[in-house]
Amino acid sequence: MPCVTFGLPDAEWDRGLFESGGHFMQSGAWMAVQQALGDQVIHQQGDGWRLSAVVHSGRGLRWLYAPYGPAVADRARLRDAVAAIHAAGRELKADFVRVEPDLLVEPEDRQIETVLTGLGARRVRPVQPRHTLVIDLRRPDEELRGEMLSGRRRSINTAAKKGITTRRTRAAQEAETFLELIHKTGERTGFHPHADAYYRVMCAVLFEREAASLYLADVEGQSVAAVIAFETPTTGYYGHAADDPELSRRIVAAAPLAWRIVQDCRAEGRTTFDFWGVTPDDGADHPWAGLSRFKRSFGGRMVTRPGTYDLPLRPLRYRAYRLAREARGRRHPSGEAA
Repeated sequence: MPCVTFGLPDAEWDRGLFESGGHFMQSGAWMAVQQALGDQVIHQQGDGWRLSAVVHSGRGLRWLYAPYGPAVADRARLRDAVAAIHAAGRELKADFVRVEPDLLVEPEDRQIETVLTGLGARRVRPVQPRHTLVIDLRRPDEELRGEMLSGRRRSINTAAKKGITTRRTRAAQEAETFLELIHKTGERTGFHPHADAYYRVMCAVLFEREAASLYLADVEGQSVAAVIAFETPTTGYYGHAADDPELSRRIVAAAPLAWRIVQDCRAEGRTTFDFWGVTPDDGADHPWAGLSRFKRSFGGRMVTRPGTYDLPLRPLRYRAYRLAREARGRRHPSGEAA
């Protein structure tokens, strides 16, 4: 069984991860964010798989979480990877481990779930989204524009006439501009952003590593929309978005801002743009419904992963944890994901 390595993976790790199509959240850059936030991180790899995980502690519990991990070359390697993180959890005296296998599946595909439940795992509410929208950037500009809804093309084409300009920065102090906008977004939509310190640390760490950029849309010198975009050599990600709700009603700046990110990704040689989470359908009652419609207006295709699974290592303690979470969920139905 591969041993647990504490600390951050090296550049060779990231090179292998991205060459095999692994997700940004399994990278050394993302683990550096978790470490800077005060958590311990580990990594392991074996034949055809690799995983990075965060060691979390809280409410008297200890668990390992592999965001969009393990990264596996094919389904046949999943058992080995899960067995390895299971053993790592026992070595670290964790109460459970949480995995989100980075495998693409059809929405109704149950094969991976069968494998995981056969290993003692149980599906829980997603931490990272199961469904995302991706755009293949290995195509001419005209083809990418042709996939968009006509209204989306129009909002991009008329941005300059409306006085919208876009800019890209890796200056850590610009995170304060993003914070102002994300607070306004939260007030409008009722969603609860991360703590300010989370965004500040994330921007400082990722900007220094050139693993993310902050994109801003300005009108008359005032920022009206912002996106923190994650970056790997192969893929750009629409990470965190915010806007000014009052100005956004009059000036649709999100579309030209997203298009600027897509263009920069293509210019820098990335082959894929990932819009991050979307709803699996157009259900209007989902909290992400409006944002998902916005993302779908750019075209692309939806891809699906198996979801989030817990493997209990101390069943009685894990059961008590789940019961407590379910009770909090009933009291606060809009609370954070499990």
